[in-house]
Amino acid sequence: MKYHSQLATEIVDRGFRVTIDMVVKVGLLRYRDHLQLEEIKTFLKCSPAKIDFPISTIGIIAKRFLKFCKLFHEKYEYRIKDDINANGGFVAHYDGTTEKKSSTINFVVKDSLSEHILISEMIPSESYAEISQILRKVKFKYGYPLTTVSDLKPGFLSVSKDSFDKKVPHKFCDYHFLRTFKVDFVTSHNFIKTRLCKTWKITSSLQKQLKSIEQLEKKAYNHFKEIEKHWNDSKDVLQTYRLVLLWILKFKQASSGKGIPFDLPYLDLYDRLIQGKKFIDMIFAEADIAIKQHYCYFNTLIEKVENTRYWSPKFRKSIKMLKFSRKWFNKLRSVLMLGILQDEQDRLAPLSKRYRLTEEEARSIPKNIKSFLEEIETEISSCKNPERVKILARCRYLDYMLSIGRGVFRID
Repeated sequence: MKYHSQLATEIVDRGFRVTIDMVVKVGLLRYRDHLQLEEIKTFLKCSPAKIDFPISTIGIIAKRFLKFCKLFHEKYEYRIKDDINANGGFVAHYDGTTEKKSSTINFVVKDSLSEHILISEMIPSESYAEISQILRKVKFKYGYPLTTVSDLKPGFLSVSKDSFDKKVPHKFCDYHFLRTFKVDFVTSHNFIKTRLCKTWKITSSLQKQLKSIEQLEKKAYNHFKEIEKHWNDSKDVLQTYRLVLLWILKFKQASSGKGIPFDLPYLDLYDRLIQGKKFIDMIFAEADIAIKQHYCYFNTLIEKVENTRYWSPKFRKSIKMLKFSRKWFNKLRSVLMLGILQDEQDRLAPLSKRYRLTEEEARSIPKNIKSFLEEIETEISSCKNPERVKILARCRYLDYMLSIGRGVFRID
């Protein structure tokens, strides 16, 4: 005898035994919370329900969630089109992503204005034929984009022009362009890291010194001005010294998390050591003889960094080169990001941050870039250091990027 259950038809998809809410839960754990299949298995097993699915079953459930998402997306494509029309068009920002050792690529086309995903498909490779087929689908469903945006893969420019009949301008992503500067920073940065942390053991020695100071209160400051205020209020030499050591050792917190060339943590460590040394000299000037041993220990350590007789020419050269490179890299980055719109708290905010530009602001972008390129040319003409000229020439490469990108500014 067969029974019909109205409840079962509501909570279980036809032909399956797993409830819809379980499909959604597994899907969110996998794709929203980024858990691995093994982690999802442990999560479900340790839940109050004590659900023990095999790994293979969890994988199947996660894929089924994606199928539901695809159907849901297709059902409401008309609403995506309404948003696109309300914005006056769309910007097709496309790229491929894949997990390590995966044989397939998830190729995604996104509208950067409405932030809707227009299409997402698994393809075997980012070949001209595969990408062209996807971009033509976008054109068929949504029409011609205002512009296309991609990373620096050579084939992306040609496939965009061919797929949209050369009517649509193409923009290379600023972030991917700036990331190519890593090769100009990594050698010098790694050398400074090796010299500071392995040869001179600066960080481990500072940590050892920190442990030798009695901690009266659990204070730590992220900004040096706060330490200066603490000193002015307390005049406590030893505790202020402890705060300076903590601040130096927190050098990595000054980084944005984007890696080289956006972050140069070991150059930051060097700068903090030099800045900290000047302040420590000042607070220990009238300190009791009983605590002078801490000052002597720090001076012995810092002498390796500050005193030229310990410096190899390569270390000094690396410091100067990195500072020069960072100066011009930040200028370039600032031009691409529109300095007038940067956050007061983070003057070099993420490049992907969206800005609502007025017409006047948008028109000023080419002028700002032109001024920067003129400044680069002036600097190159007066610079006699070949390595510095190389960095400046790389910044000048922006001109070439704009020419092949067909002059579309800050669409992304």
